Amino acid sequence: MQGDLTQGMLGVKADDINKLQGQISHFYHLAAVYDLQADEESQISVNIDGTRNTVKFAKAIDAGHFHHVSSIAAAGLYEGVFREDMFEEAENYEHPYFRTKHESEKIVRTEYRVPWTVFRPAMVVGHSLTGEMDKIDGPYYYFGSLRVTMGLLPGMTQRGAGHVVNVSSIGVLTNAPRFSAYVASKAALDAWTRCASSEFADVGISFTTINMPLVRTPMIAPTNVYNNVPTLAPEEAAELVAQACIFKPVRIATRLGIAGQVLHALMPRIAQIAMNTSFRMFADSSAAKGEKGAKDVKPKLSPEALAMQQMMRGVHF
Repeated sequence: MQGDLTQGMLGVKADDINKLQGQISHFYHLAAVYDLQADEESQISVNIDGTRNTVKFAKAIDAGHFHHVSSIAAAGLYEGVFREDMFEEAENYEHPYFRTKHESEKIVRTEYRVPWTVFRPAMVVGHSLTGEMDKIDGPYYYFGSLRVTMGLLPGMTQRGAGHVVNVSSIGVLTNAPRFSAYVASKAALDAWTRCASSEFADVGISFTTINMPLVRTPMIAPTNVYNNVPTLAPEEAAELVAQACIFKPVRIATRLGIAGQVLHALMPRIAQIAMNTSFRMFADSSAAKGEKGAKDVKPKLSPEALAMQQMMRGVHF
C-alpha cells in the first residue's frame, strides 16, 4: 500500500482505511527528510505536516501504539546530556532540520492520545556488517568508511594482498577554516589509515591517502564562495586516484598542501594568521549566516582576494 506524507490521510483510499481499522497493533512512522541542506519548505512539508498527517491516519485506523522515529536533532544544540525524559529543555534549534524534528516530535506528544513511543537515534553508521549506507557526509563518512574497510580487510589478509585508497582532503594538511566538522572527519580517517598501514604492512596490504584539493562537481555548486576559488576538474581528480592505484604511494598531495602542513608544523602562529586572513577575505553565504530567503549574489572581491584565490588552488576557504 502506497501513500504520500504531504497529503491528507497520506493519500490512502477510503476503502483501504476501512480495511485497516482495528487491524494495526503497532504503527511505525519512520519517513522524513534527512538532509541538512534541504530547503526549509520541503522539511516543513514532510517532517512537520507529514507527521501531523501520519498521526491523523493512525487515529483513523485505530492503531494501538504509535512509534515515532525522531532524532537527537530534536534537542537542538543543547549542551550536555539530553535525557529521554527531556523535551522542552531543547534550545538553539532554529536550523530548519533541528526545528522540524523538534516540532514533529511535539505533534506526537501533544496530539496522540493512545500509547506512543519516540525513538531518538543519533548517528547511524550503516549496515552492521558492511557499513553500506545511501547517504554519506560529515562524521557518517568517517564511520561508514571504516566499516567498509574493516569488512574487506580479512579477505585481503587471507589473500596476502590488497590496497586501500583513502580520498582525504587538502584541508587536513592546511587546517582550513570554515569547514571544521568536515576536516575533522577527514583527519580522523587519515589517522586511522596511518595506524592501519603499520599494522598490515607485513601481510601485503598497502594504504594510500590522497589529500585531494577541491574538485568542481555539482555537490559544491550551492556554495557560492567556491565560485571565487580555482578548483580541479573531475578529470584531474581522477588522475590522482589513478596514480594512487597504479603506484601505491603512502600519500599523494599537492605542493600547496605539503607547504601548508610544513608551515603549521614549523611556524604554527604564522600559519594561523595566514589562514585567518584568507578566511576573512571571503564572506559566508547568506544561508550560512542564517538569513532566511536571501539569495546569494557573487560578491565583489578585493584585489587581495583576487590574488589569493589564484594562489590557493583548490583550498577550502
